[in-house]
Amino acid sequence: MKRSLKTIAQLLLGLGIAGLLLYLTFRDSSLGDIIQDMRAADPFWLGMGALALLLMFLFRALRWQMMLVRSGHPAGLFAVTLSTLITYLVNSLTPKLGEVARCSVLLKTDKVPISTSLGTVVSERVADMLVLLLGVGIIFLLEINRLGDLFGSMFAHLLGEDQLLVLGGLAIVGMLGLVAGILFLRSERFKTGLMGRIQVFLKSMFAAASSVLRLRRPWLFGLYTGLIWFFLVLMNYFFMLALPATSGLSFYFAVLILFIGGLGWALPVPGGIGTTHFIVLQIFLAFLGEAGREPGLQIGLLSNGATFLFNVGFGLLAWFAFLWLVFRSGADKKNPGVAHS
Repeated sequence: MKRSLKTIAQLLLGLGIAGLLLYLTFRDSSLGDIIQDMRAADPFWLGMGALALLLMFLFRALRWQMMLVRSGHPAGLFAVTLSTLITYLVNSLTPKLGEVARCSVLLKTDKVPISTSLGTVVSERVADMLVLLLGVGIIFLLEINRLGDLFGSMFAHLLGEDQLLVLGGLAIVGMLGLVAGILFLRSERFKTGLMGRIQVFLKSMFAAASSVLRLRRPWLFGLYTGLIWFFLVLMNYFFMLALPATSGLSFYFAVLILFIGGLGWALPVPGGIGTTHFIVLQIFLAFLGEAGREPGLQIGLLSNGATFLFNVGFGLLAWFAFLWLVFRSGADKKNPGVAHS
């Protein structure tokens, strides 16, 4: 019951943030006119964007599979790909619950323990977060004047001094919680009961998370990670080519949209709705001035909307395929002689 209330509270918070940022983004524009202009989007480039997204999913599945192999609980590529697609389906509709969903899928299809799969997911997220931070850091160094003023004014607009103090306090509490967690894992006092089971679960998850450091081919992990981010940039570039208002912009803008706009996906908002629209608009205003308002609104809507629709579409197909796998597995267990006849 408490978990359900927490999930509902997270969803309501995410929807509240999304609604506020959508209002701030479109309050001075005509949404109907923007959508009308977007109808001229080239379907060929939209299809290429979908293909780039599918390739990104494939390399995510390959990277995750090699980590599962190293953790001692290998899983088939088909099941891993299905669980990856389901992750994005759930994350598009809820505030970041997809990771639990994909681990549950592998538990059902390949008997991979939740603690192990969650540990490998943590490693994946850490790797992606490092790439995101590295990309954002490099862009900030190159564009310190534009982006420094942009984010300074943006946070001053969204947060007052009191809210900043609250965020600082939460950061301190988070660090203290991290220290307490480390001490809990190292403690020898908890061997039985609920606390003991929690400690075992967390230790197995940490062991799986650290398995990336012991990969036989770490360069392949790096290659998969690089390809994942390359196809994400390429997807955004294809979306830019699809719109007349943004088709003349450089590949560099696609990098900006992914890395700076990607900060919006990191927030607990379903599908990055509102957060990515707001940040992408600020990027266009910072680089193109007021002339970038309409292109920024259009690409924000198209990039987020198309990605959302593709994630849901691919995810639903994966979900039906998963149900078929479960049904077939159950049928084989009930009729072993038929399955091998």
